Amino acid sequence: MSIADGGIRDVTLQSERLEWVDQDTKTHHEHLEKTKSLGNEGEGDQPPPPPESPFKHMPRRKAAKVFWKVVICCVMVAWTAIMDGFLITIPGSIVANTYFIKQFATVCSKGSCALDARYVGAFTGVQSVGQIIGMLGGPITSDMFGRKFNLAMLTVILSIGVILELVAKTNPVWLVARLFAGWGTGIAQSTIPVYISEIAPHMLRGALLATYNFWFGVGQFAGAIALQVATGLVGYKQPIYAQWVFIGVMVPVWFIIPETPWYYINKNQPEKAKRSMMYLNGSIKGYDVDLEYRVLNYERELQERMAQDAASAGYLELFKGSNGRRTWISWLPLQFQGLGGLSFVLSYTTYFFQLAGVPNPFLGNVIVKTLQLSAQIVSFYNIEKFGRRPLLLIGGMGMMLMNLAIAIVGTIPNWQIPGGLVVALFCIWTWSYSSSCAPIGYCYLAEISTPRLRAKTAGFAAACTACVGIVTNFCTPLLLSTQAAGWSYKTGYLFFGTSLLGWIAMFFTVPEVRGRTYEDLDELFEAKVPTRKFPQTKTKAQLEREREGAEGQEA
Repeated sequence: MSIADGGIRDVTLQSERLEWVDQDTKTHHEHLEKTKSLGNEGEGDQPPPPPESPFKHMPRRKAAKVFWKVVICCVMVAWTAIMDGFLITIPGSIVANTYFIKQFATVCSKGSCALDARYVGAFTGVQSVGQIIGMLGGPITSDMFGRKFNLAMLTVILSIGVILELVAKTNPVWLVARLFAGWGTGIAQSTIPVYISEIAPHMLRGALLATYNFWFGVGQFAGAIALQVATGLVGYKQPIYAQWVFIGVMVPVWFIIPETPWYYINKNQPEKAKRSMMYLNGSIKGYDVDLEYRVLNYERELQERMAQDAASAGYLELFKGSNGRRTWISWLPLQFQGLGGLSFVLSYTTYFFQLAGVPNPFLGNVIVKTLQLSAQIVSFYNIEKFGRRPLLLIGGMGMMLMNLAIAIVGTIPNWQIPGGLVVALFCIWTWSYSSSCAPIGYCYLAEISTPRLRAKTAGFAAACTACVGIVTNFCTPLLLSTQAAGWSYKTGYLFFGTSLLGWIAMFFTVPEVRGRTYEDLDELFEAKVPTRKFPQTKTKAQLEREREGAEGQEA
């Protein structure tokens, strides 16, 4: 029950206060005052123990078998990420397609035409604007009408975007198409992780959230393959037509999956919440829907008591007290994707390879995306085995060093860098990215906030990421192209600096949360436990579980 690290500290929940106990100084710091439990009649009554699910301590492998229906629903919902990955790959890579250049080129010199670098940046920059719209508006509609409503809405919006891409013949129309594509992906990025985190058992939450990133990688891989195939065909619209496949699959998925129980609980609709829970888990032997509902409702009531000073769960509440810290942690790992050079290495892979003189830029892009997908498959195991924080820091370090390496080898005087070496460095960066902040960013996005603020936190954090994405996605082509700054490989120095700053911030502020329940996280953040103390600190809930386990062994 104790931790030796500069003093023995425990987090315990005693009588009506959460206290931080320091055995060295014998001082007590009060952090959270609990209100009386509902139903207490007298002031001297002891509050009843919180309800606890009998499945709470189930091992992960067994849980995956028992909660098989939840796993299937999560995987099906995460399928939306294929569209996300595909749509994000297209604008940064299709700009190297010969027929696309012929259609949209506006800069001509010495008999050859090229795309205006400003438009190349605007294609992805406008998509980021759309993402912000979706990320900020998505949580509002999600809280008002449900997670499934958002899934239907993003399918319609993405369909409009595909239609506009097919009819576009000028740069402005293509820009509008990218705006709709970004709007739809923004809704997906703020809704899908929330949906998964709200139906997944806590012991499977990290792995199931990683499926979103896996399908995202599948989408990027499919986009790279489609663009490679399109190089041997007449025209550039074949990859655009392929998007109908991914959109079409979402239609039956929508009819199969239920609304999340948490949405109904937050709406005070217990019967609908129980129906959703029975649909997901009713076939499990020993599943007591009334008990499981009380467990979730208790968590909601506890969170409301912790936020009793707030009149409502508005966006301003994201920055109050411990919620401000949780919002920062939800945002930073996802933001590190951009700070670490996402637009430099992955968003414009084919475009950069073309400018760098790689003989077959589309084939190089396929190689990079294949490695990315492989790393994401491995991440399923690593996230729960080694935790979030170690992978985040190690992978972030790899991204940072590869940015520096790309810049150095590309700026050596009087040396023509081999195309194979460029691809190899990109592959190492991609492996580091795909095994760290790519999957883990979405884990922190969905796990850290309280369930009551989860949709708004996810939307806000993702929208802030997209704001930075507007700048990086618009500026990166200008930095690479000889039409503007012409930095080429030197762009790596810029992203080495930004990734260094981001890595330092993560080291000091992002804690390890592997295996934590939402109840654990509420206690830890309310107690203001330092980042480095998170793994060792035991919460009241953990101490209770240990006590019950010891009693069970004695019996």
